[in-house]
Amino acid sequence: MPKRETLARCVCCGSDSFVSLSDTVKAAQCRDCGIIFNYERPTWKDEPADADAYVEYDRFRPDHKWEKMWRFRYARVQALFPPTPVRPRLLDVGTGIGTFLALAREDFDVCGVEPSLAGVRKARELYGLEIIHGSLEDAGYPEKSFDAITMWHVFEHLPYPGDTLGLCRQLLKQDGKLFIAVPNSSLCRVIFNPVYWCARRDKRLAMRGVIPYEEGMVDLHVTHHAPRSLKRLLERFGFQVMDLDLDKTSLNPGLKTDLKYVVRHHFIRLFGCNPFKTILAVARAV
Repeated sequence: MPKRETLARCVCCGSDSFVSLSDTVKAAQCRDCGIIFNYERPTWKDEPADADAYVEYDRFRPDHKWEKMWRFRYARVQALFPPTPVRPRLLDVGTGIGTFLALAREDFDVCGVEPSLAGVRKARELYGLEIIHGSLEDAGYPEKSFDAITMWHVFEHLPYPGDTLGLCRQLLKQDGKLFIAVPNSSLCRVIFNPVYWCARRDKRLAMRGVIPYEEGMVDLHVTHHAPRSLKRLLERFGFQVMDLDLDKTSLNPGLKTDLKYVVRHHFIRLFGCNPFKTILAVARAV
C-alpha cells in the first residue's frame, strides 16, 4: 500500500506560506505563486509503480479521432518553427504511446521520456520510436539540447513541477519554446457555472478538478493550475509567456466541435478570461 506524505512547503516555488482550502480535500493554495496543490498525497517513490495502471496502453488502439486531436496539437507547435536548414530538436515529456512524436519527426529530431513501460513498448510497436523509460530528471540530457519541449497533460502529475521547470529551462536553447497543456482549475470555471455558486466548498473544488487523494487512485493531479498562476510560475523560472489559450482535447471531430473551439478561443482573446476545461501555455526561454 502506498505511503502518504504531508507537505509543509509549496511543491512549485518552495514557499512555506500557504492557506488550506479544505481539510477534507487536503488541498492548499500558495500565497507566493498562487498554485493549488494537494498537501496530502502518495510519496513519489510509490506512485511510479502505478504508471502502467493509469492507461492500459497494451490494449489501446489509436484511431482517426485520436490522430486528429494530436495533429491539431502538433500544428500549434509547428507554427512557431518555420523551415530552417538545420532541423530543430524537440523533447516530449510523458509521451505516452508516442503519437505526437510520430507526427513531429516529420520536421524535428525528436526525443521522448515516459514513465510507463507499456507506453514505451507501444511507441516502439506502433511507430518505431525509441522512448526513454523513466522521468525527465533521470534522462540525463545535456544543457541547451532542445529547441522545443512539450508536456501534454503531464505537468499536473509531476511531484515537484518547479524543479521540472528549472530543468526544462536548462535543457532549452535561448529562445527555445515550452508548451504546457493542463486542466484549468481557475475560479472562473465556478463563476461561469451558476449551479455551483451556492454549492459546498468541496463540491466547488471538485468542479475545478481539486479532489482528495484516496487509496488506489492512479490519475491523481497533485497540482492545479489557472492561467494567471501558471504564467507567474513560468516567469519565475526564466520563461516569457507568449500565449495562454485552451487545449483542444475533444475526440469527436466535426464541424460542431471545431466551431465550439473557435468560439471559446475568441472568447479568451476578447475577455482575457478562460472558464473552460483546459489551458495551453506557450512560453519561450529568456
